[in-house]
Amino acid sequence: MSAKAYNWNVIVRGSWNRAIFSPAWIAKEVFCLGDGTPIEVQVAIDTIGPLRVRHDQVIVSVNNEVLEVIAEDHSFSGLSKAMKVAAKALEKLPVTPVTAAGFNVRYRFDEVPGQTVELFDSLLDDRLCTEYSIISRGLSRQIRPRKDQLNAGVVTMSASLGSMGGTDLTIELNFHRDSRNWGELKDWLEIPSELVKEVTLSLCEYMLVSEVMEESNA
Repeated sequence: MSAKAYNWNVIVRGSWNRAIFSPAWIAKEVFCLGDGTPIEVQVAIDTIGPLRVRHDQVIVSVNNEVLEVIAEDHSFSGLSKAMKVAAKALEKLPVTPVTAAGFNVRYRFDEVPGQTVELFDSLLDDRLCTEYSIISRGLSRQIRPRKDQLNAGVVTMSASLGSMGGTDLTIELNFHRDSRNWGELKDWLEIPSELVKEVTLSLCEYMLVSEVMEESNA
């Protein structure tokens, strides 16, 4: 069994003037780059969307209410880099109204052990199958880790099984904290990546899938 990491990112919610986040400002204040350091600016052509500023496998994208920092390197070290970039943005905008911050770890599994498939079994399936065909099944739990640096927020664990045969499992972990205090959200985004990894592996073990790959699958 192998796992493929995908779409790891950091989200900060607030209300700001998007014009502040010019490519030059992001390069200097968020990426902490010197004058003349090259950056990549991505512009939507076929649809309406915000500018995306890319440097060192991290992409910053901002609209009026959401700052997204994408980790192209889907690993815990790559996520840590993206979290630091988002924390730096908060530090540079301390008077900006904010409401929440979070980060996401996601995996797809190409094979699913039978004991994991059994976790999705439900009496509801038996009732539905008398009249309907079940296409996919899911589980969701919101939990509060017993870790000093994580118990200020919650982790939502969502798992989806794409068929009754159990051949396409996804596990998504959203680490989330609500707060209107930018300092509290900055602290949340400065949680050590080792702790995030520890919780991730623990939750995957509860799902009976223990071979989560840390290395990049970008």
